[in-house]
Amino acid sequence: MRPDTSYYLGLMSGTSLDGMDIALCEITKRQCRCLAADTFAFDDALRGRLHAVVAQKTALEDYFLLSRDFSRFICDVTERFLHRYDIEKRAIAAAGIHGQTVWHAPDEAMSVQMLSPAYIAAKLGIDVVCDFRAKDVAMGGEGAPLAPLFHRLYFASYAKPLAVVNIGGIANITVIEESKIYGYDIGPGNVLTDIWIGRHLAKAYDDEGNWARSGKVIAPLLREMQADDFFARVPPKSTGREYFNEAWIDTMLERIGEDKNFNAADVQRTLLELTAATIAEAIERSGAKEAIICGGGAHNRLLTERIASSIAPVTLRLLEEADFLEAMMMAWLAYKRVRREPIDLRAITGGGNAHIAGAWYAGK
Repeated sequence: MRPDTSYYLGLMSGTSLDGMDIALCEITKRQCRCLAADTFAFDDALRGRLHAVVAQKTALEDYFLLSRDFSRFICDVTERFLHRYDIEKRAIAAAGIHGQTVWHAPDEAMSVQMLSPAYIAAKLGIDVVCDFRAKDVAMGGEGAPLAPLFHRLYFASYAKPLAVVNIGGIANITVIEESKIYGYDIGPGNVLTDIWIGRHLAKAYDDEGNWARSGKVIAPLLREMQADDFFARVPPKSTGREYFNEAWIDTMLERIGEDKNFNAADVQRTLLELTAATIAEAIERSGAKEAIICGGGAHNRLLTERIASSIAPVTLRLLEEADFLEAMMMAWLAYKRVRREPIDLRAITGGGNAHIAGAWYAGK
């Protein structure tokens, strides 16, 4: 590590509720370079408690106990990460930590990311920057997605117009043109297929889309899902598990015939097709000649095949670093906060003026 360079940690846990991504980044004004990255899975007990709080099935006391235990998990995996890659804490300017989104309702001026940042800063002895969405939401913005500003930096050398699609639990798109940038949440990424395979096969996710591949699209179900009002909304827009969840799937099934005994694999195939179709439509609408796919959904072979076949002749590219772009983004947002550099989300979230985002907790 060079003494004249800023080093930041980025920690990200998304709507898939599968684990914590950590990235060590070397950041300058024009570049964010990942030096090391890793993923630490949630154990079954922690994952179950996170699912419960997102589903609003957690008492107030249990919520704060979970916030503490979630933060303990963050401290533990960060210490393991630093040891694994031989990183000295004194070299880290700050850690940007997203926290776990447990309620996202920008129409009600709320976006809550569960975290105990003071605890983490005290235990690690590292400055913590978090709560990046709050001010944008307070100024009338959606608070999400945050990724487009980082994508503009990271993909600066790519030909324009360029579409970047992150497929986590929710899928979002960034459109980078020569003179402007915008982005929005497209809709469900992996969230619905994860829920459905968990319900029927007790698995966390559909590996490469293999279970979905064994099924067939239920055309009436797909049409009913595509008719949901969210997809017709004009950006800026954002969403989460508060909207696209198990109850949403059941409602769609009931609408086309609650008395029918649908094959579970066919429903899985249809849920995957919904994600592929809505992403493909967003890419086509962008006018981009190339689309980059990142996030966990990049590993779902059937999903990427369906997107690619729907957007031809637009080139679809999968990145090797697909899993860690959001963690890198958190490191970059921490860098911006520490340097008191404002971010401008107006063309993305519809919020107010450019502002300094994030709350800073001193660890030293």
